[in-house]
Amino acid sequence: MHHVLPDYDGHGLCNLMQSLATACGAADTSPTLPVATCAALAPNILSQARNLLLIVIDGLGDDYLLEHFGDGLLARLRIGRLSSVFPSTTATAVTSYLTGLAPAQHAMTGWHMHYPELGAGSVTAVLPLHARAGTPEVALEPEALFDSVSLFDRIERPGYAVAPADIVDSAFNRHHCGRAQRVGYVGLGAMFDTLRTLVGVPGPKFVHAYYPELDSLAHRHGVASRKVADACATLEHALDRFLADIATSGTRVLISADHGFIDAPPERVISFDEHPTAAAMLRNPLCGERRASYAYIRPGAEAEFEDYVRQAWHGVVDLYRSTDLVARGWFGPLPPNPRLLGHIGDYTLIPREDWTLVDWLPGERRYRLVGVHGGTSSAEMFVPLLCAEC
Repeated sequence: MHHVLPDYDGHGLCNLMQSLATACGAADTSPTLPVATCAALAPNILSQARNLLLIVIDGLGDDYLLEHFGDGLLARLRIGRLSSVFPSTTATAVTSYLTGLAPAQHAMTGWHMHYPELGAGSVTAVLPLHARAGTPEVALEPEALFDSVSLFDRIERPGYAVAPADIVDSAFNRHHCGRAQRVGYVGLGAMFDTLRTLVGVPGPKFVHAYYPELDSLAHRHGVASRKVADACATLEHALDRFLADIATSGTRVLISADHGFIDAPPERVISFDEHPTAAAMLRNPLCGERRASYAYIRPGAEAEFEDYVRQAWHGVVDLYRSTDLVARGWFGPLPPNPRLLGHIGDYTLIPREDWTLVDWLPGERRYRLVGVHGGTSSAEMFVPLLCAEC
């Protein structure tokens, strides 16, 4: 299978954040980090703007934008595309947006994560910070789980983090937004109202805004659905009004995303319920994503697990030793965060085409995701880079 791999050499979202960080006066805290600046947006160009505004549209893939809105405002503002990180998922990519670090350094590796500090069998949904059903509850303070420094704590410009009101003060956001002033909103119109107000605040500043609606709709209805198309059209119209309102404000507006989407048909879901032999080899529940799953294997069962995957799912699932993916740079530049290996299991399973992997725990609510992400297809990995000068 051809994998679209993350780019950390100038054409990935981490490079965009390095350009923004440098433009905002961030100090380099390591001889090997941060990664290169963005090839399309040099820091000296960005630094000339009084306001630097980054809007992250959760789930807006570049393939989707060009196919469905190729004649609209979003496409006209497009100056190129960026690669997401691996895995191409919100928990991992948003952490890169908020820290400027690749996953190898911030070690946030998916929606579901195993923290060895919480004990064997524990699996945490990392953004809301609650345990999967049937696994030990989160018993540590967020500071013990999150150890990367916020980008907002490294830059000289005042920072603002704008996010939906129901998550703006989550433990994840409190840590990763650092000393930024967090501002919550309810609904698309309120987000742009908030951004209008912040743009008018005197002095240079960096504003990061996060909009999750497209992602939520794509998960429930599919990225090819009418609901997603309508939401994208509404967003485009609201953005058009916003850009007109802030004209001549000295603002450089950048828009990108954390990942794209594919739709996953139910007949192409592999459930570990139907493969008890493989399930019995797991020492922890699956972690990561349905499109990039981490398998923690019982000691001594590694060869048997490899044989099972290659025979039962031949041509459907690619199997890698997770340490090999680290060495190949999938997660980002080396050296990695010491916690990384504990968060990616013994093996990484990557379903091909539109296949997905799931396991279910006793008492866990079973649900279908129509739209999915996390894998290495073009639709999931490439996000647009949009730019407007106002």
